[in-house]
Amino acid sequence: MKTKTGRRPNPVAKYAARMQRAAAFRDRTKYRRQAHARGIRAILEEAGHDCHGHSPGADPERRGHGRRGREPFFAGWFRPLRKKGLAPLLSLILGGLGLPALAPAGPGATAMQTIHIHSPAFAPEAEIPVRFTCQGEDVSPPLSWDGVPPGSRALALIVDDPDAPDPAAPRMTWVHWVLYDLPAETGGLPESVSRLPAGTREGVNDWHRTGYGGPCPPIGRHRYFFKLYALDRPLGDLGAPTKAQLLEAMRGHVIGEGQLIGTYQKH
Repeated sequence: MKTKTGRRPNPVAKYAARMQRAAAFRDRTKYRRQAHARGIRAILEEAGHDCHGHSPGADPERRGHGRRGREPFFAGWFRPLRKKGLAPLLSLILGGLGLPALAPAGPGATAMQTIHIHSPAFAPEAEIPVRFTCQGEDVSPPLSWDGVPPGSRALALIVDDPDAPDPAAPRMTWVHWVLYDLPAETGGLPESVSRLPAGTREGVNDWHRTGYGGPCPPIGRHRYFFKLYALDRPLGDLGAPTKAQLLEAMRGHVIGEGQLIGTYQKH
């Protein structure tokens, strides 16, 4: 077969042209995906979440791992949602991304309040004592908190490690402790707690059991987030939920939150 010029088509040139078109298509697709990611990042940051979908003061273990690019033109389309009292719609969008719902927004709405959580066993960002790890007695550390917002009906506590298995290349968040429906008037938990406050329910950790499991990092220094949530109602019996199931049940009911971060590296 000959072309209009009378020359036979060069199969090598034809293949090279095809590969160039495929590469151009991949580049365009990559650009669109990057623009979409930048748009989602801008939307989350506008809504008060960081680039990984964690609300400030609640779960910032991935903060600082991403670089924010130039904001694309369509990012601003979602901003009027909060201003026009359409926060539930924005929460639905965030829910589709697997995020907890936002606090209510609009006239008369109550902003998310910060709970202050402490431990007499270790200072914020400091090393957790060996006693509370797998290399020690593996008992829960003492915790106390204040600033639970008025109107709270229950509390939930989640302890997890976002640096698993290696802080240099984290691939998952390992869950160490899940509690929910703690009475709102509870002001803390004692060391090595064996009797939980009346009404408290337990979820399962990533060892597939209830109760506290202490830090036991296989390599490097890991961070451990003790996250407390104030809820506007008790959640009731969820069985023995995982962290993900508990967060799903909490969606739309969080009115306050706080966290304490400790670190540990095996000796």
